[in-house]
Amino acid sequence: MTEDVGFDLIPCDSADETLIAAAKEEFKAELNAASKASSKEGWVPVKTFGAKCDELFHHGVDLANNAFLARHCGSYLDAPKDTLIISMVSNDRQLPFWKLAPGKVLIFRPVDYELSEEAGFLRYIEGSHKISNMEEATRAQEKGIRVRLDQMLIMDGDSVIRWPKTGGGICILQGVLKKA
Repeated sequence: MTEDVGFDLIPCDSADETLIAAAKEEFKAELNAASKASSKEGWVPVKTFGAKCDELFHHGVDLANNAFLARHCGSYLDAPKDTLIISMVSNDRQLPFWKLAPGKVLIFRPVDYELSEEAGFLRYIEGSHKISNMEEATRAQEKGIRVRLDQMLIMDGDSVIRWPKTGGGICILQGVLKKA
C-alpha cells in the first residue's frame, strides 16, 4: 500500500468449520445475551478471546510482517494489545460519528459471515485519521467496507466512523497500541 488511507485490507486463509465452531463455542452464552442488547455505540462487547478465538484470529495470516502495523505500532509481537469479540447490534436511530479508538490500530476479523454495512459493520470517512477537526471530517462522504472471511481489516483507530442502524454481524477484534 503506497498511500495512507487509514486502513489495510489484507488477505488471510479462511478457517475451516471446525475451528470456527470451536471459537464460537467459547462465547456462545455471552453472544445469546448480547444479541438482545442495544447500544449507543452500534456494538456490544461479547467476551475477550479464549484459546480457540486466538487461534482463529491468527489463522493463516502473518501480522508480524504487516507494513501498516509496523509503521503505526512498531513490532506487532512486542506492542501492547487487547482483544474483544463484538456483536454489531441494530439501532432505532442513526448513530453519530466518532473516533474509532484513538491511539490504537484495530484489527477486525469476521467469525463466520463477512462484515459489511448490511451486517452492521462500520462506515468510515476516508482520510479522517489525518483530520483533527471532527466537524470537517463529518462533512465528508462515508464509505462502507466489506471484509470477507478470507480477509482482515487493519484500521487506524484515529479514523472517524459511524455504525449503521442494522446489526447482526460478529467479529473478533484486536486493538494494538500505536508507538509514541
